[in-house]
Amino acid sequence: MTEYVECDELINIANDCNSFKELEHKLGNIDRNTLNRVFEYNKIDKVDFIFNNMPLALQNKNFMQNYRKYEEQYKNHTVVSVDILAEQRDTCDLTIRTYHNFATNAGVIIHNSKATLAAEDVRFARTIERIQRIIISELTKIGIVHLYVQGYTDADLVNFELGLTNPSTIYEEEKIELWNNKTSLASSMIQDGLVSTEWIYKNIFGFSDDEIKNEDDKIIFDYKQKFRREQIETEGNDPAKSGESQGTPSDMAAGRTGHELDGEIGPEGGSPPGGHEGAGRPKEGPKYGKDGSARGRDPLGAHDKKKGGSGSPKYGKALALSHLDKLKGSLLKPHVKILNESEEVAEEYEKELKS
Repeated sequence: MTEYVECDELINIANDCNSFKELEHKLGNIDRNTLNRVFEYNKIDKVDFIFNNMPLALQNKNFMQNYRKYEEQYKNHTVVSVDILAEQRDTCDLTIRTYHNFATNAGVIIHNSKATLAAEDVRFARTIERIQRIIISELTKIGIVHLYVQGYTDADLVNFELGLTNPSTIYEEEKIELWNNKTSLASSMIQDGLVSTEWIYKNIFGFSDDEIKNEDDKIIFDYKQKFRREQIETEGNDPAKSGESQGTPSDMAAGRTGHELDGEIGPEGGSPPGGHEGAGRPKEGPKYGKDGSARGRDPLGAHDKKKGGSGSPKYGKALALSHLDKLKGSLLKPHVKILNESEEVAEEYEKELKS
């Protein structure tokens, strides 16, 4: 049936037609409804088809009266360069890297969509990758046979890898973008505490239990290597050779030098027989204000001073008053007067003032 005319055949016929009426005639005297079904079958927009595939119709003023209003949206192209091809080539094989658009001498503008080209490139790359996997598998078998003939056995037979260059950079970029999306999703889920690390390994990255264990061991090894490089850079010490760390916060807090136990711990570990020399609680030196101090319990005499100046019965009488009482007991007898030179001088001074 006419409505099943393929797109390429329809375009070839339309290039020489100046109206739909002429196109209908060349398709077998079909009517307009049948032509519309042809467009629907090939998923073609009628207006787009006129401006891109019917150059003679664009010059037909009577035909273009109904479609002139669409003309502006098809006049947004600028001629960058003109290349003359020496041989005849199919327009589907022409690729314009930068602009992805080109026009034929008939005035037909053809668009090579970058997205379409990228999709074609990826499909081609996937096809080539499948073929490469088959080739690598067969070459690996040949390599194993070759190594066996050469005298290699056991693990040495498979101790090699073969690889072929990927045919598409776009395919590589898509794979990188996919990995970026996966890592971003995993990081976000870990930060939000939604799932465990094991769940992410299995469901996002598709790791098996053995692969998870293997990657965990490698991550620990990476941390060790990172610490080793930091020690070499900052302290000039290689922990892999010296067997010790230097300058870490724990070393600084403990005041370790890294040589405290050199030659003292045997292969079985622990302390040597009899213990380390000087081990145990250190002897305490004399403390100020204690009996063991060089100046005794009361180096400043604070207690005696307090005792001497106090009238409390706890300490008895003050020291000076105690001596005075003893003097009074021995010197003050009946009819005995204590000579006081200051009183005599005062009396003589008063007599002189009265005379």
